[in-house]
Amino acid sequence: MDLGGQTLDKWFLNVQMKDNIFPYDLNYSKDYDSISEKLNVWVHPYVNTGAMIEDGGCLTDHGPDHIKKVILRASELVQDSSCELSEYEVFILLMAIHIHDVGNILGRKQHEINSLEVMDKAGLGKDRDRLEWDTIFEIAQAHGGEVKDKITDLEDEKILGIKVRKSLLASILKFADELAEDRTRANRFGLLSETLPEESTIFHKYAHSLHSIDINHKARQISLSFDVEEDDLNCTFQKKSKNEKGEHVVIQQYLLDEIYERTVKTHLERTYCMRFMRPDIDLTVIRVDIRITLNQKDERDNRRIRRNITYDLGEKGYPSLNPNKIFTLCPGLSQFSGEKVSKKIKNKALENVTC
Repeated sequence: MDLGGQTLDKWFLNVQMKDNIFPYDLNYSKDYDSISEKLNVWVHPYVNTGAMIEDGGCLTDHGPDHIKKVILRASELVQDSSCELSEYEVFILLMAIHIHDVGNILGRKQHEINSLEVMDKAGLGKDRDRLEWDTIFEIAQAHGGEVKDKITDLEDEKILGIKVRKSLLASILKFADELAEDRTRANRFGLLSETLPEESTIFHKYAHSLHSIDINHKARQISLSFDVEEDDLNCTFQKKSKNEKGEHVVIQQYLLDEIYERTVKTHLERTYCMRFMRPDIDLTVIRVDIRITLNQKDERDNRRIRRNITYDLGEKGYPSLNPNKIFTLCPGLSQFSGEKVSKKIKNKALENVTC
């Protein structure tokens, strides 16, 4: 998609209103500008504070700058690829990006669902077409929550004949949100004080260590570049986690192990989202480079010594799976094992099955 070097929001503000590209006779460009401005003033600046009041802790930034970063990543995902979004799909995507995290103002739990309530309270969903608004909300809420696979159930929508590819837009938003975590979201001043809650520190340390993200469509590669100080690798940080019983516990976590876990999560998000992005967008590898700056200095130039840990995350080798795992992949087949089908045939009770 040719954005002329602009981000999606800047590109959209210059879109010419023409017949048949939008479902309603409205100035969508002006409409988006007005709503995004109100959100940036009335809602986004207070998301972190609301979450802190409800849940305690301190989120990495979820304010206006985070929205800008998600829009930037979404722009990088669609630019220089074979992805072509319609003007109306860009409007829907931008609106979904703006509302995807506002529910945090009511607390982290079910924030992706509570966004609709926040928008209604702010009066920003009033008097809008319900089908259009529901489409925006469905795309926004698919980015998170306890249920991991929400995009599969999204079907393309037509609003007064204008097609909206909900699964494609939801996957762009979800992955752009995953790639929006870098040092600009970290509480850099809090890291130097005692005001940051202990269980939140590791998340800000992670964000602060991730200094660069690059999307290369030609190489089909995403590069994550980290910069870590030796002192941050010699200690552990408190982190809330779940044990095997699903109980919330506090563990001690090394920052390097947190980087490993989070980059694997990014790999899983890529694997999942590409299912819905292809053939429009196809990124196959995540390259991770962790630069470690040691306290030890080089005797030749008195500069601190650096070491690198580099690895690729992608699909490798031939996939292997125990044949019995078919019942994990297709739970609906659990009642149709060879033995059970034989019995059904004998009892003349075999029916069609689809899973």
